[in-house]
Amino acid sequence: MVRRYDVDRKSSAVVFVFNGSAWHDGPSLPLAVNHPGAAVIAGAVYVAGGFTRGSATNRVFVLARGTGHWRELESMRRPRGTLALLALVGRLYAIGGRDGPTQVGIPEIYDPGTGPWRDLSAMPAPRNHVAGYVNGTLVCVAGGRTPDTSTAIDCFNPTTATWHTVASLPTATSGAAATRLGGVTIVAGGEPAGETQLVGVVQIHGAGTWTTEPMLVPRHGTAFAHGANVFATDF
Repeated sequence: MVRRYDVDRKSSAVVFVFNGSAWHDGPSLPLAVNHPGAAVIAGAVYVAGGFTRGSATNRVFVLARGTGHWRELESMRRPRGTLALLALVGRLYAIGGRDGPTQVGIPEIYDPGTGPWRDLSAMPAPRNHVAGYVNGTLVCVAGGRTPDTSTAIDCFNPTTATWHTVASLPTATSGAAATRLGGVTIVAGGEPAGETQLVGVVQIHGAGTWTTEPMLVPRHGTAFAHGANVFATDF
């Protein structure tokens, strides 16, 4: 887990690693950052974008398996914070986010073996604080803010290079967590764009129907990791 803020609400470079039973300190990021995107390919952890010193950054770092330090990669074409960074078939997808008041509507793709970052088709509704997840061969983002809070779920098909709006959330949310598990889409938590309260439900879509369940601990600014089960954690 990469911490977004320290106790004084300043950007942090601190990294914690969970080995399955306990947490321990990991190698610090070269750059103190908040609201970055993170993804894993073949055991290597990638961190891209975020905000530092009040501005969005386009810098990208990787922590390879078995190494004790982060290595900087080629920067994204655009600075962006509050993005979704997704891994699919060995490639990274940077989707959404903002740079100052500007919504970053052009996603980018990166192959760690070849580079460089390349532009993809524009999002149908550019927004930040999106919840990203992979659905088979698609990369998807749910919710977000523009600054109005969104209910949209948009998926990108790399084969056809096209976007499709696949569903609408029952409850608009931003800064939520999302995943695909057991044939259903799960979007948990988040908050309205006004940040006045938390969205305290898990929204579940399966067989064309939405259901909701209360979260045991409502939260926003979260991410999912799952094997046989789903785990939610604060950043």
